[in-house]
Amino acid sequence: MTWLPDAVNHLRPVVPDVDGLDYFNVNYVSGMYRPVTRRPAANGLVLRVHPIQPAFPPSTWNVRVASITGSERTINERWNHSFSSVVGHQHPSLWKLLKCMQQDEATAVFDIVAYACGNWQETEAQRPAASPAPSAARQ
Repeated sequence: MTWLPDAVNHLRPVVPDVDGLDYFNVNYVSGMYRPVTRRPAANGLVLRVHPIQPAFPPSTWNVRVASITGSERTINERWNHSFSSVVGHQHPSLWKLLKCMQQDEATAVFDIVAYACGNWQETEAQRPAASPAPSAARQ
């Protein structure tokens, strides 16, 4: 991703908030340099610096390649899709949403316990089916 530092430098004359751009560059793109040693030399002062990686390197947040290839851009996309399929529609009632969140939590707890016991199964098809609602079980 060598184009990112060039893009930040391209934005410098255009962006009015240079401090914000510098913050973005240090924390998300290029990182910064920390002085390691200073020593006098014959022609002046020699300063050795050590590069420090950004706190959030581009590999963790840049989704350019994922967008181009059509793959998932975030780790939440799979969860968003599965949760919306559990809910069933876009604007559920509060009670329906809470019930679906409880089901999702139960599934997550099951996965955590299965992982801790060494019985982790990755595929959605191998997950246990959600238990039916109590009113549906009586009918």
